[in-house]
Amino acid sequence: MKYSNTFIRLIWILLFLIPHITIAQEEEAGEREMESESEELRHFISLSFGYTYIPGGAEVDATEADGFLVPSVGFDYMYKLAPRWEIGTMMDVELDHYLVVDKDLERENAFIAAVIGLYKVTPRFSLFAGGGMEFEHNENLAVLRVGADSPIPLGRDWILAPTLIFDFKEGYDTWSLAVSIGKEF
Repeated sequence: MKYSNTFIRLIWILLFLIPHITIAQEEEAGEREMESESEELRHFISLSFGYTYIPGGAEVDATEADGFLVPSVGFDYMYKLAPRWEIGTMMDVELDHYLVVDKDLERENAFIAAVIGLYKVTPRFSLFAGGGMEFEHNENLAVLRVGADSPIPLGRDWILAPTLIFDFKEGYDTWSLAVSIGKEF
């Protein structure tokens, strides 16, 4: 699938900027809430749905890299170490078959597993980074993952979080936009 840069930028704006604008008034109250948060809710699990963009990617039969958009599904587990710090795993599956033209690298249903550390900059904005592997039957690759998310509480310890992820791989780089739904317990 090919999408223009304007369309991709519009999605990014919708997923990250609008939630920050609409909840800016709650920021100060959220800071106080985060500092006095109960120690009971240390675990967080979530399921995510999104798209991964491969700038050097193309359909398997193509000879030119026009960029390729791949649907992805993920599962995350996080453990809260302190009010602002978490550690956990992110696991994603890219649900398509594509070719990285510059590297002559074929990928099909790649599975990415990464161990990450997360820092809550504010109650509504987090940054994370970590490393892992991309497993695929043609070739496994090391991955450095960095990203940001914007958790939005839904009540009863449920959270909706738009997420932006950059994966720096041995052969190529990708970025992903996803929305996850999860529960703290």
